[in-house]
Amino acid sequence: MPNMEFDFQGLIQLLAKNLYSEKRVFIRELIQNAHDGILRRQSRESDAFSPRIDIESRPDELQFIIRDNGLGMDLNDIGEYLAVIGRGATRLEKGDVTGLVGQFGIGFLSAFIVAERVEVETRKTGDDDGWKWSNSGTQEYTVSNVSKDSFGTTVTVFLKGEEDKGVIHPEEVDNVIRKYADMLKVPIHLNGSREPINQMIMPWDCDGLNEETRARETQVYLAKTMPDSALALIDVDIEDPGPTRGVLYISDQRSLPNHEQPPGRVRLYQQRMFLCETTDLLPPWARFVRGVINTSAIIPTAARDNFVRDDTTDRIKEEFGHLIIERLRELSLDEPQRFQRILKYHDIGIKAACYEYDELFRNVANLLEWRTNCGGKAIDEESYSGFYWRRLPDILSALPKSESGPQALPCFATAFSANQYFNMAESANSLVIDASGPFEMLLLEQYAKFEDVSIKIIRVDQIDDPNIFRHLEEHQEEVRFQRLATRMEQVVKPRGRSIRVEARKFKPADLAALIRTTERSEMHHQAEDLLNQPNTPQSMREMAETLLKMTTAESMRLTINADNSLIRDIAEHPELFGEPEVDEILSGIYNNAILFNQDLLTTENTQILNQQMHRLLVKHWETVSDMEEAVLLQPERDQPELDVVPAKNPERQHRCIFMVTPETAEFEDVIEAVRTVVEERWKCELLLARDLKQKSTDGIRRLMNRADAFIVEFTTMQPQQMLEAGAVRFDPRSRPAVLLRDETHVMREDMRFDPGNQNCVVYSNRGDKPLVEYLDHEMQNDVNIAKLLKDSSRQRFLSPGRLVELFKPVTLDALIVRTLVSRFPTEERWREVTEEDLADCLDEHQGFASILLDNVHKSLN
Repeated sequence: MPNMEFDFQGLIQLLAKNLYSEKRVFIRELIQNAHDGILRRQSRESDAFSPRIDIESRPDELQFIIRDNGLGMDLNDIGEYLAVIGRGATRLEKGDVTGLVGQFGIGFLSAFIVAERVEVETRKTGDDDGWKWSNSGTQEYTVSNVSKDSFGTTVTVFLKGEEDKGVIHPEEVDNVIRKYADMLKVPIHLNGSREPINQMIMPWDCDGLNEETRARETQVYLAKTMPDSALALIDVDIEDPGPTRGVLYISDQRSLPNHEQPPGRVRLYQQRMFLCETTDLLPPWARFVRGVINTSAIIPTAARDNFVRDDTTDRIKEEFGHLIIERLRELSLDEPQRFQRILKYHDIGIKAACYEYDELFRNVANLLEWRTNCGGKAIDEESYSGFYWRRLPDILSALPKSESGPQALPCFATAFSANQYFNMAESANSLVIDASGPFEMLLLEQYAKFEDVSIKIIRVDQIDDPNIFRHLEEHQEEVRFQRLATRMEQVVKPRGRSIRVEARKFKPADLAALIRTTERSEMHHQAEDLLNQPNTPQSMREMAETLLKMTTAESMRLTINADNSLIRDIAEHPELFGEPEVDEILSGIYNNAILFNQDLLTTENTQILNQQMHRLLVKHWETVSDMEEAVLLQPERDQPELDVVPAKNPERQHRCIFMVTPETAEFEDVIEAVRTVVEERWKCELLLARDLKQKSTDGIRRLMNRADAFIVEFTTMQPQQMLEAGAVRFDPRSRPAVLLRDETHVMREDMRFDPGNQNCVVYSNRGDKPLVEYLDHEMQNDVNIAKLLKDSSRQRFLSPGRLVELFKPVTLDALIVRTLVSRFPTEERWREVTEEDLADCLDEHQGFASILLDNVHKSLN
């Protein structure tokens, strides 16, 4: 009996523990071998045949079978390839046959990670004899002559035990095929499936499609296979440094600040077999780009889960950068409105790209948007974030022109200090740019150098501009406020360090003080950041410590506003300086300035703010409690009598039913069953007090006022339930009500509820009937409920749950779903919805409005 010349068991241990990261990789390796066998047959036979790979997964029998109709092997091939480690046929013939995936000749051995025994039956094309090779995971193997009807190879893997059967579960095998072999052009069938599991031909491979159809098909493929959607596609078809095809796309996942934004990722295939997801093929600035790429230019690792980084991959990365930049340039010129929408998602990422590529910035500089204050002008968009987006030409047109020199462009670069500078600019009826984001100040400085631009950058967070910060005019006034500034320097010592306090006049007058920075103070903060990072080299730490000492005196500058009434009042009473209460107020002025400049809102400063707020609250309470004549609550007799009868229920298009529920988690099944009955079967909206964002008596009263009927679960009555149930019991409008109860619970004596003559459903007595079916039937036995449901004049509610199902595979976040239900609550309303109506609600999913609306209409019809 022939022997392999190797420590076979040691090799298997090496593969399992060091080379292959997971057991299911053996499925990938066997598919790869089957695929390469088919390609070798295609290269030899002039007559066409129908290539095919069939996989049988038999977890109950602990067997995995894969068969192909490829070239097959004869006895000599078995001795050459199966019996010699590392001498794979693919590796030897790689230069002669195009598209072979295998490389190292060891992939077949991965089967022994899970196998007790492996059998190979094979028959080479043109031969009459078939052969069976068998190995039980040792150096010994057997070969025997067998009868085989067709050409090709069948590999049967017998698992070691039950613990590995999950690896070959049909669903798991399906996932492996779709992940690793989706691009292979050989059809792969699983357990006799009629259609192949893998897609084989990607949309960008279909040369017969027009550009619009190819783009649409690509969008659909990405929506099915990627975790996000595409705002714009970037076709990839390059030959140098090696054939590389696929698609890059601008993701609909919004860009985050650089320290939070994950790098751009590419799903990488090598010779159409999935290799890995990588961040190393995109430029570092292209964090907003994703992609699916197939290439033969790269060198995979032995485990085929990564690739070798070399000059080739660097050149591919460079080519991808050029393609992305060119696509952005095309969009800015040919589709400026679409480019503006993309900017809404990726302002940070595209500005980073502009910093890297001067030519791109030159093309899109006037299209980029910048954060500004309102500026006292009427603008179309409403701000929910405290700032407004504007383009540079619009900003410059709103700012005053200079007759004698460059036009001033006010801006600031200190992060999180927008509150104070926006407030000041607003008071002056002017504009200021928040350029605190990555690369933004550098881009503005670059913009100022354009030949056709004449502007001067004014850093309002550094320059003591006399137009903004006016000096005190009278000597006596200057002395008075300087005395206050000196006292504040004595009182306010953050982290034990002194700060510089100065007095100026500026708008708005209700802003008591603000904190400003200088170039030296920014250097101080950068030195602190370096010292706080554990990975900073020792040489850099020494430099940072020296810089910190040099800039300590300039670390902070507090400017108090001499036009502020509080500052003026304090300055006019120097005799009170030194009083604890006055010093507390001076500290509060400093702390309030920190709140306005959020860049300084560190953990330490937050603690200081918390401590002072606590002291102020204690002091306030002592003042209130000492007021003997204070009337904290008006006597009840002085209050006007409340109207206990709710207002008439406003006419709505659909019915609503309010449910009184316990707060405990054990009743979740009942609540969800009632939701299914009310929303999915009765087509009414279920209202719950717990769904209110801020639960209050008034809020619950308004919610109950909307109801057409009530359902009361009164098994374990709690105080809040008693209030809600009492309102139902004595409802002046006599709306229908049904009571629910679980008799397996014992009711508390002090919380008993008198149901009166209302219908009571004891759902604990339902026997074997499903809860939903039982509740539906029993609640409709109530005459008033049945009459309410038969009224056809009201529209049918379309529930959030059903809407989510109709929109699959697109997944919407909860906020968008709530918005859709609020705007289009009924089936009748959805029949009137237009594609534009839906797109307005979908944010980043606007491109799917037509498909999603079609799904809803088909369901309703």
